Amino acid sequence: MHKKIINNILSITFGKGFDLILNFIAVTIIARYLGASQYGIFTSTVALVFILSKIIDLGFPQIVFRETSSKKEDFSFLNNALSVRILVFLFVVTVYNLVSVVSTIEKSEIIYTNILFLSIIFSAKFQNFRELLEIPFKVHLKMNLVMMFNVLDNLILLVLILSLYFYGGSVLLIVIYYVFSNIPGFIVLLLVLKKKYNYKFRFTLKKSKWLIKESIPLFGAALLFALFQQLDVILLKNFISSYSAGIYSAALRLAMPLGILPLALITTVFPFMVKNKTENVEVVKTVTIIVYKILFISSLFSAVVITFKSEEIIVLIFGVDFIEASIPLVFIFWSYLFIFFNNFAQNILTINNKQKNNFSFSLILLVSNLSVLGLIISSQEATGASIAKLVASVIGFCYLLYKQIELKIFNNFVSSNIIFWSLAIMGTVYFLKDINIFIYIISFTLISVLYIFIFKVFRKNEFKLLFRLLNEPAWFPQKLIK
Repeated sequence: MHKKIINNILSITFGKGFDLILNFIAVTIIARYLGASQYGIFTSTVALVFILSKIIDLGFPQIVFRETSSKKEDFSFLNNALSVRILVFLFVVTVYNLVSVVSTIEKSEIIYTNILFLSIIFSAKFQNFRELLEIPFKVHLKMNLVMMFNVLDNLILLVLILSLYFYGGSVLLIVIYYVFSNIPGFIVLLLVLKKKYNYKFRFTLKKSKWLIKESIPLFGAALLFALFQQLDVILLKNFISSYSAGIYSAALRLAMPLGILPLALITTVFPFMVKNKTENVEVVKTVTIIVYKILFISSLFSAVVITFKSEEIIVLIFGVDFIEASIPLVFIFWSYLFIFFNNFAQNILTINNKQKNNFSFSLILLVSNLSVLGLIISSQEATGASIAKLVASVIGFCYLLYKQIELKIFNNFVSSNIIFWSLAIMGTVYFLKDINIFIYIISFTLISVLYIFIFKVFRKNEFKLLFRLLNEPAWFPQKLIK
C-alpha cells in the first residue's frame, strides 16, 4: 500500500509538472506568434470561459470524491453530478449567446467563446467534466493514467501550435487547436473508465438536490476564487486595451509554474494531517511548520531571483513585444510569497472543519482585488493589476493568519534562522545581479541552498520527519518525534 501511495503522489507531482511545462511552452509560442494585443484577446476570452465554467462547476468534485471513496463501485453520485452539469452547461451557453446579441461584444469574440465552451467538456484545464470523470482514478490511486491523458492533450496542442510557423494561422485557428487537442485524451479517458471500472454514464437527477445542498459552500468559494484569478484580465481588455491584457497575461503565465510546489506538498501531507490531527498533535504541528518553511523559502527565493532579472527573462521567453510585462512580473512573484501561505492555510482550516472561513477568505480576496484595481487600473494598467493582486494577497494573508491565531491552530514557523537566511539571500542577489542570467540563476540557487544549512533553517527532527513523510506516508508518527 505504501508503494501505491508513493507512486500516486509521484504521478501527480511529476505528471502535473510535465503537463504544465508542455502547456507553458505551447502558450508561450502562442504569445510570441500573436503579439501582445492579439494574445490579450485570446487570454481574455479563455478567462471569461474559465469563469463561466465555475458556474457550471457547482462545487461538486470534493463531495463526489468523498462519497465515491466510501463506495468505489457506486457511480450514482458521479452520474448525478454529470447530469446536473450538462443542464447547467446548456443554460450558461444559452444565456451567454442571448446576452451577446444585445451587447457590444465583437462577433469574432463571440465565435471564439462559443468554440471554447467545448473545452469545458473536453479539457482538463477547465477542471469541469474531465475533473469528475477522473474521480474513479483518484479513488483507486491510479492518477498516473490521468496524468498520461493530460500530457497527451498538451503534446497534441504543442504540435498543432508549432505548425503555425509553417502554415500560418489566426486567433480563430488557435482557439480551434486549443479545443481539438483535448478531444483524443477525453475519448481515451472514457474508454479506460469503461474497461477498468465498468463505468457507464446514465442521466439521472435522483440525488441532485442533496448533492447541490452539500456543494453550495464549496461552489461559492470556487467561483469567487476564479473571479479573483481571471477577472482582472477581462477588465484590462475591456476597459484599457487588449495590449494591456496581453502584457499582464504574459506575466501571469510565467508565474504559473510556481503552483506545482504547494500542490505537491499539500497533496503529500494532507491525508496524514487529517488522520493524525488529534492522535499525534505534536507531529502534525512539526509537519505544518516544515511545510510553511518550505513554502516561504521557495516563494521568497523566486521573488528575489525575478526582481533583478525580470526584463531579461520576459524578453528571453516572450520576446521584445512583451517587455512591459517585466514590472507586473515582479509584483506577481512577490504576491506568491503570500499566495503560498494562503493555499496551505486554507487546507489547515479545512482539516480543522473550519472550511466556512475559506468562503469568507475568497470574498475578501475578490473585493480587495477589485477595490484596488478600480483605483489604479486607469493610470497603471497592467502594473496596476499586478499591484492589486499583491495587495489582495496580503489582505487575504492577514485574514487567514488572524483566523488561525483566533482558532489556536497557527504554528509559528518564523525564527531568527529564517530571518538571517532571508537577509543573506537578499544581500547576495544584489552582488550577483549584473552577471549573465544563466550563471546568475545557477549560482544564486546553489548559494541559497548552502545558506539553508549554514543558518540551520531546518532543525534535525524536521529534516528527519520530512524524509520519513516523503518515503513512508502511512508510517507510525509516534516514532518520529523522538
